Amino acid sequence: MRFTYRAIIGFIMFALTIIGAVFTLGRIGESMAYERPDFEEQAFERRWTVTTLVLEPTDVIPQINRFGTIVPQDITTIRSAVNGIMESKKASLENGEFVSAGDVLFELDPFPFETAVAEAEIALAAAVNQRERLEIDLKNMTAQIRSAELQQQIASQNFARQQNLQTQNVVSNSAVEVAQSNLSVANAALEARHLAIETVLNQLAAQDLSIASARLSLATAKKALDDATIEAPHSGIISDLNFSVDAPVGVSEPLVTITDPTSYQVKFQLTDRQYAQLLNDSIGLIDRPVIVTWQLGEEALTFDASIRQISPTLDQSNGGIEVLAKLKGLELTTPLRQGAFVFVEIEEEPLSGIYQLPTKAVSEDGAIFVIEDDRLREVSGDILRRFDDQLIVDLPLAAGTEIVANRYAQLAPDVPVTIFDPSEKSPFDENQELVDAEPIQKAAGGDNQDG
Repeated sequence: MRFTYRAIIGFIMFALTIIGAVFTLGRIGESMAYERPDFEEQAFERRWTVTTLVLEPTDVIPQINRFGTIVPQDITTIRSAVNGIMESKKASLENGEFVSAGDVLFELDPFPFETAVAEAEIALAAAVNQRERLEIDLKNMTAQIRSAELQQQIASQNFARQQNLQTQNVVSNSAVEVAQSNLSVANAALEARHLAIETVLNQLAAQDLSIASARLSLATAKKALDDATIEAPHSGIISDLNFSVDAPVGVSEPLVTITDPTSYQVKFQLTDRQYAQLLNDSIGLIDRPVIVTWQLGEEALTFDASIRQISPTLDQSNGGIEVLAKLKGLELTTPLRQGAFVFVEIEEEPLSGIYQLPTKAVSEDGAIFVIEDDRLREVSGDILRRFDDQLIVDLPLAAGTEIVANRYAQLAPDVPVTIFDPSEKSPFDENQELVDAEPIQKAAGGDNQDG
């Protein structure tokens, strides 16, 4: 019985296998009997809408726009020239205040300096008085030397006479010896007078040095007294106050800084390329005009300047070249301050007969698109200058040539395009991004046709 069931089940499985095989063979036959429809498959090619502009040569003055910082050229740190005690300061002396040349900024306690002046004056008077005494001594000695010279002359004449009388046997040898002795005494007395005068002359010379030294000491004491009153050397703006009233002040100790607002400069950097452009044109770099703009709230203050100095070294951080331009026509009351962040404009040499195009019309390497037979052709150019959203481009195209005004990612050489009709909706949104394009149908192996 069990065998019968197994046989029946096996038979059923075999029959199902046969039926499946037949069905599969039938499907294969149908597939092999399929014939391709008698028409060509249609392909589609998208036509992109573009805006255009016409090339018009123009003359432009390119500008290099940079940002800079205001720095002073004339800045003075006021220091004390003497040691002393700070006694007082200018009443309105505060950071940011304006002072005029000659204003008294600080006063040290004058007592020790006045005392030094008095002592130096006394020492000078004593030296002068001593010289006057030496001059009186010199006069007395001069008178005495005349008497000694007279005595020596008389003694010399007497000695000669005695010698003459001796030859005539009128006087004895002892009379000649006495005359000779008197002559020797007179000569010695005259020589002593000369030595005394020489000594006084040397003393006078030494006293002259003492007087010069005393005068120098007096001048130094007076200078120290003057230095005890510290004045502003020039007009300017106060900063970096560093002092205390009634406190000691040391020599060369910085007390305050004064900046001359009429000496402001603007410091900015040029790239290597910009530096080369300015250096090699006919205008040159030094004394080239610069326009400096400081945005003070809603008001823009503009200043003329000229380049006066180029840094001898490159900035290692970015390779830029630091430039200093002197601002012109500044007054003491100018609101400009050092450290202000300003906008710098530098005009380059004028360019004539070139094309000025929007950046969206030109690739990074200077190529543009022209339209020929409703398809794009790329033309290579040379970007001469870049500024704002405009490019100055040198192109091998004649004036009046129509080019694509707005390149976008989908555009490439040989891509079919349609020129935008101003009466229709713009294919670009407010951010100049492509939002629409016109699809076209292209038959395989055939020509382009509007779909």
